[in-house]
Amino acid sequence: MRNRLKGKMHRGVAWIIIYILWMSSILWSSMTLRVDADSVVSMEDIEHYLLSQVKLQYESGYDILDYHIHSWYGDSVNEIFTEISLDVISKEQRVEALEVYQGMLAAVGITEDIATATYVQETMSEQLACQSSTADYADGIAYFLEQTFQELDAYIGVELAHTLFFKTVIGGDGEQGFTVYREVGNEYVEDTFPISTEEEQYANGYALMQAQYQRIVEVYEESASAEDALISLMSSGDNRQAAIVYALGHTSETNDFTVCTICGSSLCGGKSVVYPYYNTEYERHHQNDCANYVSQCMYAGKFPITGTWYPESTPWVNVGGLVGTMTQAHFWAECGSNEVVAGDVVASSGHVMFVCGVDANNVYVCAHTHDRKNHAIKREYLQSKGYKFYHVNYLNY
Repeated sequence: MRNRLKGKMHRGVAWIIIYILWMSSILWSSMTLRVDADSVVSMEDIEHYLLSQVKLQYESGYDILDYHIHSWYGDSVNEIFTEISLDVISKEQRVEALEVYQGMLAAVGITEDIATATYVQETMSEQLACQSSTADYADGIAYFLEQTFQELDAYIGVELAHTLFFKTVIGGDGEQGFTVYREVGNEYVEDTFPISTEEEQYANGYALMQAQYQRIVEVYEESASAEDALISLMSSGDNRQAAIVYALGHTSETNDFTVCTICGSSLCGGKSVVYPYYNTEYERHHQNDCANYVSQCMYAGKFPITGTWYPESTPWVNVGGLVGTMTQAHFWAECGSNEVVAGDVVASSGHVMFVCGVDANNVYVCAHTHDRKNHAIKREYLQSKGYKFYHVNYLNY
């Protein structure tokens, strides 16, 4: 009897330990590390936690080749800033095998055999021309698919540098623990470490192709002939590319968040780089240059100066003014997070960024204040933080 009782007690203790460990993992994953009153959450604890979460976020789509982590204290020991730099490469080495591209192909009925073939516009056109639903627009759809293939191919099989910035606040509300905020655009927002599933990536591609298909149909219906429609699409592609080239050439990734390179202050909210990336033909709006920069990208993409939108006007340098003017003129059209492509724009109430690329998981943004170049942020993450996506209509100019 005594031995049986011991066995039950041992099993009971084991279950209690398992329960405690399980509860601890829940608290850890919910980003609140609860410790004893006399314990201290150290910078090392924060770095270990952030790195584990970032690796979890990346491991589904990327191999991490190398990483660097650097932290420093803010205004107090309860505020820690962390920069994590990752060298990553896509696990998938073929664009046609990406879930996001498979979704795009499925949206227009591209079969599995063509998905493993060599991608050239003529091959796509032949496949699409055989289907009644896409036959009239085959060349236009094929052109868009080929452009997207090239865009995705630029990020696949290539070593990429991703930099993430975090602010961790220790304690608060009378609790021991910490809350993590990620830098998005020019602000820090509470982080939930979203991870895109393969199903979500497939849905992203499907929705993107559906939206582009509708736009291609509109171009064909407004054009005198199918040849004119394709010329219009290609012309818009050239203007879009010109805006992308300008965006990439006139900003930089500000990796050091401790000092502003304009005023030299560690307290400055606008960490910026001027030379050699800034176009000196325009005024620099220190701490608030995002709309001015995106306006310059639009102008490089052949958008015409008007009596309302011109350098130093409110619609040129103010986020609300720029978004309002561009949408009212139908230059920009709000779209879903799944539909954004290079050359488009994302904006919140106080910040606007230019999209310079996409891959299966991220949009790559270029921006000013904070300066960003080809900076990876998940679509879903931007959407969850209140950013809106705008498709830029380069067709009319």
